[in-house]
Amino acid sequence: MGIKRYPLRLAKTYRYKDPETGEEDDLLFVANGELFPLFKSLSGVELGDALSDYKKDILGVVNEKSAKMIAEFCAAETEAAKFEIAKKDPKLIVSMLRAAQEAATVERAGFSLIELLLISTHICALPESERGDALAAGLELLPDEIYQDISFAFEILQLAVQFEDNAKKNSDFLRMAARRQQS
Repeated sequence: MGIKRYPLRLAKTYRYKDPETGEEDDLLFVANGELFPLFKSLSGVELGDALSDYKKDILGVVNEKSAKMIAEFCAAETEAAKFEIAKKDPKLIVSMLRAAQEAATVERAGFSLIELLLISTHICALPESERGDALAAGLELLPDEIYQDISFAFEILQLAVQFEDNAKKNSDFLRMAARRQQS
């Protein structure tokens, strides 16, 4: 059996250093076809519905000013350029980050959206033989440091959104192809 390979855009690695032993470990997070049923089994909610709710909550803080800043920030090519954009209106950046964090921490089945995504994308990266134990571990599956790393949490959220978008496109394409074959 070969090693599974995932497109880099659908996988993220977190470099974890154990504070007690000093050992370093790469923890892999993957968005693949198993993410949908796994997320639903953990949360009781479809991944698409959870992400849709998140997007609606985020749209509540988007206005012309914040949309312009986000566009400039995304277009900036260097970290220094991004920092300069953020310095223009730090209160706006803080309010957008707070709103995004609040939207991501809405509880579902006792977990926040971010916790559910971190757990489920990490389980998707594990060999099948380890998944049962990982599911049983729940929040203890990952070190607390990962749950506190907001930037990594939003990378995983973005990974889930990209995966869901790709899945929607592919399912729409497959439905259209099936309709063409039937006619």
